[in-house]
Amino acid sequence: MDVNKLCIACMNESVTEGICNFCGYLQSYETITPNSLPPRTILNGKYMVGKVLGHGGFGITYISWDLIGSRKVAIKEFMPDGLVARSLGVSMVSFFSDEKKANFKYGLEKFLDEARMIYKYNSSPNIIYVYEFFEENGTAYYVMEYLDGMDLNQYLKLKGGKLGFEEMLNLITPVFSALKTIHKDGLIHRDISPDNIYVTKDMEIKLLDFGAARYAVGEKSQNLSVILKLGYAPEEQCRTKGHQGPWTDIYALGATIYHLLTGEKPPEAFERAADDNLIKPSLLGVSIPGYSELALLKAMSVYAKNRFQTVEDFERAFTTEQQFSSPQNISLETQNLSVLNPTPEVLHREQNVITLYAGFWKRAYAAVIDGLIIGTVSTISYYIDGMGILAVVICWLYFSLFECSSSQGTPGKQVMKLIVTDRYGNRISFMHATGRYFSKFISILTLFIGYILAGTTEKKQALHDIIAGTLVLQKNITPYEIHPSVESHKEILPQFSESHDNFQLPKPVLIGISGYFAGVSIPLGREPIMIGRNYKLCQLVFPEDIAGVSGIHCSISYDAVSKTFILIDQSSSFGTFLYSRKRISSGIPIYLKPGETFYIAEDNGFEVRV
Repeated sequence: MDVNKLCIACMNESVTEGICNFCGYLQSYETITPNSLPPRTILNGKYMVGKVLGHGGFGITYISWDLIGSRKVAIKEFMPDGLVARSLGVSMVSFFSDEKKANFKYGLEKFLDEARMIYKYNSSPNIIYVYEFFEENGTAYYVMEYLDGMDLNQYLKLKGGKLGFEEMLNLITPVFSALKTIHKDGLIHRDISPDNIYVTKDMEIKLLDFGAARYAVGEKSQNLSVILKLGYAPEEQCRTKGHQGPWTDIYALGATIYHLLTGEKPPEAFERAADDNLIKPSLLGVSIPGYSELALLKAMSVYAKNRFQTVEDFERAFTTEQQFSSPQNISLETQNLSVLNPTPEVLHREQNVITLYAGFWKRAYAAVIDGLIIGTVSTISYYIDGMGILAVVICWLYFSLFECSSSQGTPGKQVMKLIVTDRYGNRISFMHATGRYFSKFISILTLFIGYILAGTTEKKQALHDIIAGTLVLQKNITPYEIHPSVESHKEILPQFSESHDNFQLPKPVLIGISGYFAGVSIPLGREPIMIGRNYKLCQLVFPEDIAGVSGIHCSISYDAVSKTFILIDQSSSFGTFLYSRKRISSGIPIYLKPGETFYIAEDNGFEVRV
């Protein structure tokens, strides 16, 4: 073989006069990839390096030719950005500093560990085949089989941006198999994403790069943000000491499936930890079996303890219909799920039951109290600095610090029993509170019309609330408050038992039939019970780590006149659903008959009874 006739782009022996007769690539044309090896460099005495196939923050992959084995291969080089560099036309790497060198050496060992790990699974048909690995030029390499095809990201674009359920399942089933193989040995991949799942021209599926080296470098440098594939990485990978295991790959695989089905990358895990805004695939128009969707959402739970702990369990639940678990004496299959059509008079009366949003006058009274406090303090501060600068700073800190504190409001708002939250009913940060404070100047510049909006908008938002994305809400405390810190909440409330010969349920009552509050019964009345994660505003409070529940999710109350239960979704992110899985509209009362059910966060079911 004449190596001079090998094309550096396709590795076919078809170059004449500097042009490849096979692919048409001009051999003298150079696309410069930073820190890459010069074309036709010989590695390990037998591999001729060609064009760069791909590069990221931690490595460069080249198409290459095995001069001894006479075959096309791919070679991955460890080349982490920011730690080492290579001058143009030079093979050896150079270090930026001794500290960078130490981090590089640590990552290098993990890179070689990764190569050994993949090499161990050469008999697995769904994991990339590694021929060998070695050190040279001050760094390390591993040689892989050359795959002709594309990764799942490219495949997805080719298919119009998303896949049908059956096609997705055909592509993902081999990934399940590959993960079961490596998890059995106590290993994890750490980097499951569409980038690392390859589809060959023969429609074979190969799992590529393990994330050992990239994660090790990020962990050593204390900068995980540069190495994580946000949207696919679970929250434990966003922390330097997060406990990782099979559940880490399960989340990433779930996120990949979600992307393939919906065409949208999932929200980042740390954002979901603060406010879970993941939208169910079915609500995005995806045709997916109900049991598969439930399994997918469980796999993508923000916190590891709520996910499947093994890939086997995830695959089983995702591909096989599971029976819905509920107390034996409740027949879910035979329920009548009709929704009453209330008269306009009843509808108007029940829409006024819930007064979550603080009206104009309550806010005005709170502003007067705060004005008196600020005015007094500002007058004193003026005598201290004589310029009023201290007064400006005090005013800013007064509002911002109080509104982001545990009280969630200034003294004036506390007196009027009001709190400031984000648009989902959650506590705001100091920066959010600062943004809200300075947005008030816009309300002032509109000749205070911005403030008057608090009496006219649907959610009683002033102009600065709309700009800052905040709400001013009334505290709503009742004797039935359940706080997440109370571990034995089921001992506080009346119990629902399968055997209730000697037990009378309160009338009317809300019964937890599945999920976190399964077995709990809560007396209901005309005053609504608020359900959600915000313990200041809700009486039935879910822990923070339950995915799919908003700060203020929904409310339920009982109307003795019509003898019906009134369910209202409070603009939740993920929706409130009837048993038929029909999502109810936010803010519109739904009237339920005794014996009917509703669900939030998929597996948290409730039944209303009299």
